[in-house]
Amino acid sequence: MTQPSSESPWLYAGASVRGHSHKLAALLNQDAIQLPAQAEHPYPLVLAVADGHGSRKCFRSHKGAAFATEIAMQVLGGIGDPTRENGELTPQTVWLLETDVPRRICRGWNEKVDEDLKFHPFAEDDKRHLTDIERKSIDDHPATAYGATLLAVLITRKLIAYVQIGDGEILTVSDSGEVSSPLPADDRLFANETTSLAGSPKGSSKRPGSATAATDFRIRCIPRKLEEPRLILITTDGYPNSFNSQNDFLKVGGDLIRLIDDEGFDTVQYSLPGWLEQASAEGSGDDVTLGLIYRAKTPETPSYESPSTQPEPAEPEPNTTDKTSSASLPPVGDEAGDPQDMAEPPLNTAVRQEDPAEPEKAEPFPSSGAPDA
Repeated sequence: MTQPSSESPWLYAGASVRGHSHKLAALLNQDAIQLPAQAEHPYPLVLAVADGHGSRKCFRSHKGAAFATEIAMQVLGGIGDPTRENGELTPQTVWLLETDVPRRICRGWNEKVDEDLKFHPFAEDDKRHLTDIERKSIDDHPATAYGATLLAVLITRKLIAYVQIGDGEILTVSDSGEVSSPLPADDRLFANETTSLAGSPKGSSKRPGSATAATDFRIRCIPRKLEEPRLILITTDGYPNSFNSQNDFLKVGGDLIRLIDDEGFDTVQYSLPGWLEQASAEGSGDDVTLGLIYRAKTPETPSYESPSTQPEPAEPEPNTTDKTSSASLPPVGDEAGDPQDMAEPPLNTAVRQEDPAEPEKAEPFPSSGAPDA
């Protein structure tokens, strides 16, 4: 199909794999990912991933992660395109995305938690492994058992919004190959500490964390006419934690664009589960989830080339085991198997191409108390 010259089609895919250490311990995959099902209209496009905390007192965090992605898809998918005709952000748009969206996600997530507790209340066996302090934490704040992070990207015809609470990474790669993070760093995230949809319990209220969680979101919305990445990566922390350094992880963005340009998006999509399995086994051992949103090339799009100033990776020291490096991604193409020979995609992967020629038909996003445009 011929595409309008002013806009490229979007391709997206994702995979989630159970961590190597979780397999050894017979634990569930506590990550979740959701991509939209095939729809008549391409926008809004939403991709969401979540990571259940997985600590002893977060024994239902796999459910919390699934609830998070489900609610994010509902809330962000109902926004439509709240911008002026020229694509500029209005005060109402900023308020909607930065203030109202987090509230709605938190409210929806807590409602899912309450519903699950109604039909599946905690049994004594659920808490038998907890310390007295952990038991009290769960009794005072039951949502703690479902604690999870959330990362999501929304693309409409005129804007891109990045949404995050907790750890994990969202990266963008420009047409020139520059890799950056669209969101500011959160200095509260260190070691195993993270903000959470479950909030930070205080006092004796049964729901003390829900209000604080809404203020812990990091959100940025950008008009597409000002900034439109070539590739967006959305990943739980199990993937970046599998690399020797942040610099090694950042190289993945450029490597993926090169592979997509050389081998095709389908080949990369089929290779994702194997790459993530290897990253977990040789790196963090954690569950690993990665979502990709790729703007397909047009004749005007430059080919990506590695910057000549990029330092060469250091040689590994003898008798040491390195974590995964972006320079050693598993093979694709013939060595990985021809994706055309596979009758169905691997489990937990999805791919879809958006057709921007289709007219948008989005329901208005209901809100109250928003500032005037």
